[in-house]
Amino acid sequence: MNVAALTVEELLAQAHHLLRRDHGERHWSIAAQVLLRIEGEQLYEAYGWPSLPAYAENELGLDRAECFRTLQLGRLIRAAGSGVSGEQWQALTPSKAGQVLRIQAVGGELSSWVQKALAAKTTADLRHQVDAVLGKEAWVTWKVRIPGTLVELVETAMALALPTATGDPESAPERAKDPAVAFRCLEVVMGAYVMGFKEGGDGGTAVPS
Repeated sequence: MNVAALTVEELLAQAHHLLRRDHGERHWSIAAQVLLRIEGEQLYEAYGWPSLPAYAENELGLDRAECFRTLQLGRLIRAAGSGVSGEQWQALTPSKAGQVLRIQAVGGELSSWVQKALAAKTTADLRHQVDAVLGKEAWVTWKVRIPGTLVELVETAMALALPTATGDPESAPERAKDPAVAFRCLEVVMGAYVMGFKEGGDGGTAVPS
């Protein structure tokens, strides 16, 4: 499907057709490109919503973390351009695409990493390759004191972000406390908030008129 060639009416129809969780034929790469175009052209306003997160949650049933993750993958496809074909993206599982997304953040060459992803037998094998590169990245320790009453809120947010952060919808909530995973959860939580703030001020809780 050539998402760029769709009319606005066709695009919005495809959004409702493909982006809903219960759609059996949904493919992450098409969904990501559809949502990215809706964001770029602010087409959520056609339904009266003030922001993309509000539209995605109320019209498509996507929570903010999944909306943010889907947009990230859309931007990944856009960044790769003609260097990666649609057939190659469709041959990748979303969990493998998530690993390519990780390597993009440190300037990895996308077409070669997509090839590595396609060649990897499992997502775990690909993750080991990515981890080996990311291990060379500069890391810092960032400490924040919080009231005890906020601990449950933080842990709940991290657990909700876990499936998006790992690409595994069956991840046990305890994994969010693993230092090797927690920073990814934090990235999802903060990224989703920033996206909502930029587009809707309050993240998109307003009711359409």
